[in-house]
Amino acid sequence: MNNKIKMLNFIVFVSFLLSSESCPKINTVNNLNLTEYISHNWYIQMQQETYYLPKDFNYCVKANYKNSNKKIPFYKGEVLDVYNYANKGKINSYNVNFQNTILCARIPDDKIQSKLIVAPCFLPNFLGGDYWIVDAGPESSNYEYAIVIGGQPDVKYTDGCTTKTNKVNNAGLWLFTKEQTPPYSIINYMLNKLKVLGISKSQLNNVTQKGCLYKN
Repeated sequence: MNNKIKMLNFIVFVSFLLSSESCPKINTVNNLNLTEYISHNWYIQMQQETYYLPKDFNYCVKANYKNSNKKIPFYKGEVLDVYNYANKGKINSYNVNFQNTILCARIPDDKIQSKLIVAPCFLPNFLGGDYWIVDAGPESSNYEYAIVIGGQPDVKYTDGCTTKTNKVNNAGLWLFTKEQTPPYSIINYMLNKLKVLGISKSQLNNVTQKGCLYKN
């Protein structure tokens, strides 16, 4: 009986390795112009559900970044303030970040500024979540869109791989635009780009950006 259990565990382990290896390795944007990237608000047009962003938070979601002088434990590199805004339920009904909490983004390797780690500012990097910018354009001097994923995809679907939908870290997929209500051609471009990258779009949900007041 013990041998059968060991064999079953081995098969499960091998299956996990094979499924993980079948997910493509994700590269991030080369030579990201971070100054341009943080120069304006980002409006989220589609996003994947996470532990902290369930589906009923898909209203008026936006993100803002700026340079920070905050100190992070065991880290001396560049820091960005991160302010996230979203409404729960109906539009303008309830700001889920009503306490105006600021997170901190860190760049562990300053040569790869498109790979960041985000966490509450008092937490060290190893407790943070990956924030990878896998595409941004159309030009480094003018970022009108960006695709962000919460680290290396490791969950396989029929149309590719993505991150987890029930976790805080190694979770999330977002389609950002500079405009609050951009032309659909930009959204369509990003969806096609996900296909090229082998990232599943099956778990993405639409975010409503019309009629938003972005209160407080």
